[in-house]
Amino acid sequence: MSVAVAVAVAVAAAAAAAGVYPNQITHHFGSKDALFIDAAFALLLRDTARLRTAASRAKTVTAFRALLARTALLMPSLPKAVSALGVAGDSHDASDSVERNLDLLFAGSERFIRDRTARNGWST
Repeated sequence: MSVAVAVAVAVAAAAAAAGVYPNQITHHFGSKDALFIDAAFALLLRDTARLRTAASRAKTVTAFRALLARTALLMPSLPKAVSALGVAGDSHDASDSVERNLDLLFAGSERFIRDRTARNGWST
């Protein structure tokens, strides 16, 4: 099953669950690809709580970096986020969605790392 077919099925299922027409969902998100991208990044952002938990165990900045890297690579949502990046391809609508989601992810990550390192007196 291609990603496009999987996304089409997800839109129909989401519309049915929400009690709306599929075109209402695509109208809100702009495209089926953008819906897939937003959903994948929403899962990734939800999984970032795992990073906070892992980082709380770090006693040194080196351990902090290692725990973040290992935990991030093992997050269940990571393959979906990578697929979302592939779906975006050269599509203008989809790339806007990727850019918006990456900006959100990076801003939260930078804030978390800055706060955690400052709290522990670490220098990165």
